[in-house]
Amino acid sequence: MVSLLSVLAFIFTGGLPSVAQAAADCPERVRIGYLPDWPPYQYTGSDGLAEGIDVEAARRVIAAAGCAHEFVVIGWPRVMSLLERGVVDMVAGISATPDREGIARFSAPYRRERIGLFVRPGDSRVYPLSSLAEIEFLRFRLGVTAGAYYGDEFLRLMSRPQFRAHVTEVQGADTPALVAIGRVDGYLMDVMTADSLARSAVPPLTLEQHPGVLIDNGPIHFAFNRTRISPALVARIDVLLSVPGAVRDDGTSSH
Repeated sequence: MVSLLSVLAFIFTGGLPSVAQAAADCPERVRIGYLPDWPPYQYTGSDGLAEGIDVEAARRVIAAAGCAHEFVVIGWPRVMSLLERGVVDMVAGISATPDREGIARFSAPYRRERIGLFVRPGDSRVYPLSSLAEIEFLRFRLGVTAGAYYGDEFLRLMSRPQFRAHVTEVQGADTPALVAIGRVDGYLMDVMTADSLARSAVPPLTLEQHPGVLIDNGPIHFAFNRTRISPALVARIDVLLSVPGAVRDDGTSSH
Protein backbone atom coordinates (compact mmCIF):
# COMPACT_ATOMS: atom_id res chain seq x y z
CA MET A 1 0.00 0.00 0.00
CA VAL A 2 1.28 3.45 -0.93
CA SER A 3 2.23 5.57 2.10
CA LEU A 4 1.11 9.09 2.94
CA LEU A 5 4.50 10.24 1.64
CA SER A 6 3.37 9.10 -1.80
CA VAL A 7 0.21 11.16 -1.45
CA LEU A 8 2.21 14.23 -0.46
CA ALA A 9 4.60 13.66 -3.35
CA PHE A 10 1.56 13.54 -5.64
CA ILE A 11 0.33 16.86 -4.29
CA PHE A 12 3.63 18.71 -4.58
CA THR A 13 4.50 17.42 -8.06
CA GLY A 14 1.47 18.95 -9.70
CA GLY A 15 -1.35 16.55 -8.83
CA LEU A 16 -3.02 19.24 -6.74
CA PRO A 17 -2.68 23.01 -6.26
CA SER A 18 0.16 24.38 -4.18
CA VAL A 19 -0.23 24.74 -0.43
CA ALA A 20 -0.85 28.48 -0.84
CA GLN A 21 -3.54 27.86 -3.46
CA ALA A 22 -5.06 25.08 -1.41
CA ALA A 23 -5.22 27.16 1.76
CA ALA A 24 -7.41 29.72 -0.02
CA ASP A 25 -10.17 27.09 -0.21
CA CYS A 26 -9.96 26.23 3.50
CA PRO A 27 -11.89 27.90 6.30
CA GLU A 28 -9.64 29.28 9.03
CA ARG A 29 -9.89 25.91 10.77
CA VAL A 30 -11.87 22.84 9.70
CA ARG A 31 -13.91 21.63 12.68
CA ILE A 32 -14.17 17.86 12.39
CA GLY A 33 -16.97 16.33 14.46
CA TYR A 34 -16.43 12.86 15.87
CA LEU A 35 -18.34 10.42 18.07
CA PRO A 36 -16.60 9.65 21.38
CA ASP A 37 -18.06 6.13 21.66
CA TRP A 38 -17.94 4.39 18.27
CA PRO A 39 -14.83 2.18 18.30
CA PRO A 40 -12.79 1.31 16.34
CA TYR A 41 -13.77 4.17 14.03
CA GLN A 42 -14.28 7.19 16.29
CA TYR A 43 -13.71 7.43 20.02
CA THR A 44 -12.00 9.41 22.75
CA GLY A 45 -8.80 7.74 23.90
CA SER A 46 -7.50 7.42 27.42
CA ASP A 47 -5.51 10.63 26.86
CA GLY A 48 -8.70 12.54 26.04
CA LEU A 49 -7.84 12.88 22.35
CA ALA A 50 -9.80 11.78 19.28
CA GLU A 51 -8.77 8.36 18.00
CA GLY A 52 -9.94 5.71 15.55
CA ILE A 53 -9.88 4.65 11.91
CA ASP A 54 -12.20 7.45 10.75
CA VAL A 55 -10.42 10.02 12.89
CA GLU A 56 -7.05 9.11 11.39
CA ALA A 57 -8.50 9.10 7.87
CA ALA A 58 -10.02 12.57 8.37
CA ARG A 59 -6.83 13.90 9.97
CA ARG A 60 -4.64 12.66 7.13
CA VAL A 61 -6.80 13.78 4.24
CA ILE A 62 -7.63 17.26 5.58
CA ALA A 63 -3.98 17.91 6.46
CA ALA A 64 -2.86 16.72 3.03
CA ALA A 65 -5.43 19.09 1.52
CA GLY A 66 -3.61 21.96 3.25
CA CYS A 67 -6.18 22.86 5.92
CA ALA A 68 -5.74 23.48 9.65
CA HIS A 69 -8.20 21.44 11.68
CA GLU A 70 -9.49 20.52 15.12
CA PHE A 71 -11.67 17.68 16.44
CA VAL A 72 -14.95 18.40 18.22
CA VAL A 73 -16.96 15.82 20.19
CA ILE A 74 -20.52 15.40 18.91
CA GLY A 75 -23.31 12.95 19.65
CA TRP A 76 -25.44 10.56 17.62
CA PRO A 77 -28.07 11.00 16.20
CA ARG A 78 -27.52 14.79 15.92
CA VAL A 79 -24.53 14.44 13.58
CA MET A 80 -26.22 15.65 10.39
CA SER A 81 -28.14 18.40 12.21
CA LEU A 82 -24.91 19.76 13.69
CA LEU A 83 -23.25 19.61 10.29
CA GLU A 84 -26.12 21.38 8.56
CA ARG A 85 -26.13 24.16 11.17
CA GLY A 86 -22.37 24.69 10.87
CA VAL A 87 -21.52 23.64 14.42
CA VAL A 88 -18.98 21.36 12.72
CA ASP A 89 -17.63 21.54 9.17
CA MET A 90 -16.88 17.88 8.50
CA VAL A 91 -17.82 14.43 9.76
CA ALA A 92 -16.56 10.98 8.82
CA GLY A 93 -18.11 7.52 8.61
CA ILE A 94 -21.31 8.60 6.83
CA SER A 95 -23.49 6.75 4.32
CA ALA A 96 -24.77 9.02 1.54
CA THR A 97 -28.57 8.93 1.38
CA PRO A 98 -30.86 11.24 -0.64
CA ASP A 99 -31.98 13.07 2.53
CA ARG A 100 -28.42 13.58 3.71
CA GLU A 101 -27.20 14.67 0.27
CA GLY A 102 -29.80 17.43 0.42
CA ILE A 103 -28.07 19.06 3.39
CA ALA A 104 -24.35 18.24 2.98
CA ARG A 105 -21.59 17.81 0.43
CA PHE A 106 -20.16 14.29 0.24
CA SER A 107 -16.69 13.13 -0.67
CA ALA A 108 -15.85 10.10 -2.74
CA PRO A 109 -16.00 6.91 -0.62
CA TYR A 110 -13.00 5.88 1.46
CA ARG A 111 -14.19 2.56 2.92
CA ARG A 112 -17.17 0.20 2.99
CA GLU A 113 -19.49 -0.87 5.77
CA ARG A 114 -20.67 -4.35 6.75
CA ILE A 115 -23.54 -4.77 9.20
CA GLY A 116 -24.09 -7.99 11.12
CA LEU A 117 -26.84 -9.32 13.36
CA PHE A 118 -25.50 -10.10 16.84
CA VAL A 119 -27.33 -12.51 19.14
CA ARG A 120 -26.67 -14.42 22.36
CA PRO A 121 -24.39 -17.48 22.02
CA GLY A 122 -26.37 -20.39 20.59
CA ASP A 123 -29.30 -18.25 19.43
CA SER A 124 -28.36 -18.58 15.76
CA ARG A 125 -29.83 -22.09 16.05
CA VAL A 126 -32.84 -20.87 18.03
CA TYR A 127 -33.59 -18.32 15.29
CA PRO A 128 -32.58 -20.01 11.99
CA LEU A 129 -32.81 -16.88 9.85
CA SER A 130 -31.70 -16.73 6.25
CA SER A 131 -32.74 -13.08 5.85
CA LEU A 132 -33.70 -10.20 8.09
CA ALA A 133 -37.23 -10.18 6.69
CA GLU A 134 -37.96 -13.48 8.42
CA ILE A 135 -38.00 -11.97 11.92
CA GLU A 136 -41.62 -10.88 11.41
CA PHE A 137 -42.61 -14.56 11.47
CA LEU A 138 -40.75 -15.24 14.73
CA ARG A 139 -40.90 -14.02 18.31
CA PHE A 140 -37.77 -11.97 17.74
CA ARG A 141 -37.03 -8.48 19.07
CA LEU A 142 -34.53 -6.58 16.93
CA GLY A 143 -32.48 -3.69 18.34
CA VAL A 144 -31.22 -0.92 16.06
CA THR A 145 -29.68 2.49 16.65
CA ALA A 146 -32.13 5.31 15.89
CA GLY A 147 -31.08 7.40 12.91
CA ALA A 148 -28.50 4.90 11.63
CA TYR A 149 -28.59 3.74 8.02
CA TYR A 150 -28.88 0.00 7.48
CA GLY A 151 -29.46 -0.01 3.73
CA ASP A 152 -32.41 0.41 1.38
CA GLU A 153 -33.74 -3.09 2.04
CA PHE A 154 -34.01 -2.33 5.77
CA LEU A 155 -35.88 0.90 4.98
CA ARG A 156 -38.28 -1.08 2.82
CA LEU A 157 -38.83 -3.61 5.60
CA MET A 158 -39.45 -0.83 8.13
CA SER A 159 -42.34 0.39 5.97
CA ARG A 160 -44.13 -2.86 6.84
CA PRO A 161 -46.05 -2.63 10.14
CA GLN A 162 -45.56 -6.39 10.66
CA PHE A 163 -41.78 -5.96 10.56
CA ARG A 164 -41.60 -2.66 12.44
CA ALA A 165 -43.49 -4.23 15.35
CA HIS A 166 -40.42 -6.38 16.02
CA VAL A 167 -37.95 -3.44 16.04
CA THR A 168 -36.74 -1.45 19.05
CA GLU A 169 -35.00 1.82 18.11
CA VAL A 170 -32.35 2.79 20.65
CA GLN A 171 -31.36 6.44 21.11
CA GLY A 172 -27.66 7.27 21.25
CA ALA A 173 -24.74 4.93 20.61
CA ASP A 174 -24.85 1.27 19.59
CA THR A 175 -25.92 -0.76 22.63
CA PRO A 176 -25.21 -4.49 22.16
CA ALA A 177 -25.49 -5.00 25.93
CA LEU A 178 -29.26 -5.01 25.41
CA VAL A 179 -28.84 -8.43 23.79
CA ALA A 180 -26.88 -9.81 26.74
CA ILE A 181 -29.48 -8.67 29.29
CA GLY A 182 -32.41 -9.95 27.22
CA ARG A 183 -34.03 -6.64 26.32
CA VAL A 184 -33.73 -7.57 22.63
CA ASP A 185 -32.89 -10.84 20.88
CA GLY A 186 -30.49 -9.37 18.36
CA TYR A 187 -28.81 -6.08 17.46
CA LEU A 188 -27.80 -4.79 14.03
CA MET A 189 -24.39 -3.14 14.04
CA ASP A 190 -21.11 -2.74 12.24
CA VAL A 191 -19.06 -5.92 12.43
CA MET A 192 -15.88 -4.28 13.71
CA THR A 193 -17.74 -2.07 16.17
CA ALA A 194 -19.49 -5.09 17.66
CA ASP A 195 -16.15 -6.76 18.30
CA SER A 196 -14.63 -3.62 19.85
CA LEU A 197 -17.59 -2.93 22.13
CA ALA A 198 -17.85 -6.56 23.24
CA ARG A 199 -14.16 -6.67 24.21
CA SER A 200 -14.15 -3.31 25.96
CA ALA A 201 -17.29 -3.92 28.04
CA VAL A 202 -16.90 -4.64 31.75
CA PRO A 203 -17.36 -7.53 32.05
CA PRO A 204 -16.74 -8.39 28.36
CA LEU A 205 -19.83 -9.26 26.33
CA THR A 206 -20.13 -12.66 24.68
CA LEU A 207 -22.10 -12.28 21.46
CA GLU A 208 -22.51 -14.40 18.35
CA GLN A 209 -22.72 -13.07 14.82
CA HIS A 210 -25.69 -14.69 13.10
CA PRO A 211 -24.51 -16.39 9.87
CA GLY A 212 -27.83 -15.80 8.10
CA VAL A 213 -27.79 -11.98 8.12
CA LEU A 214 -24.98 -9.83 6.73
CA ILE A 215 -25.67 -6.46 5.13
CA ASP A 216 -23.19 -4.92 2.69
CA ASN A 217 -24.04 -1.36 3.59
CA GLY A 218 -22.06 0.10 0.74
CA PRO A 219 -19.57 2.96 0.58
CA ILE A 220 -18.74 5.30 3.47
CA HIS A 221 -17.90 8.98 2.97
CA PHE A 222 -16.83 12.23 4.57
CA ALA A 223 -19.66 14.78 4.72
CA PHE A 224 -19.19 18.57 4.74
CA ASN A 225 -21.12 21.69 5.63
CA ARG A 226 -22.32 23.27 2.38
CA THR A 227 -21.62 26.87 3.44
CA ARG A 228 -18.14 26.64 4.94
CA ILE A 229 -16.63 23.90 2.76
CA SER A 230 -16.36 24.76 -0.92
CA PRO A 231 -16.88 22.39 -3.85
CA ALA A 232 -13.24 23.04 -4.78
CA LEU A 233 -12.01 21.72 -1.42
CA VAL A 234 -14.22 18.63 -1.68
CA ALA A 235 -12.91 18.03 -5.20
CA ARG A 236 -9.33 18.24 -3.91
CA ILE A 237 -10.15 15.73 -1.17
CA ASP A 238 -11.67 13.41 -3.77
CA VAL A 239 -8.41 13.49 -5.71
CA LEU A 240 -6.52 12.60 -2.54
CA LEU A 241 -8.89 9.72 -1.86
CA SER A 242 -8.20 8.33 -5.33
CA VAL A 243 -4.52 7.84 -4.42
CA PRO A 244 -3.88 4.36 -2.94
CA GLY A 245 -2.91 4.64 0.71
CA ALA A 246 -4.26 8.17 1.16
CA VAL A 247 -6.33 6.91 4.07
CA ARG A 248 -6.59 3.56 5.78
CA ASP A 249 -9.24 1.35 4.13
CA ASP A 250 -10.36 -1.68 6.14
CA GLY A 251 -13.19 -2.42 3.74
CA THR A 252 -15.68 -2.30 6.60
CA SER A 253 -17.86 -0.05 8.94
CA SER A 254 -21.53 2.41 10.11
CA HIS A 255 -23.88 5.28 10.22
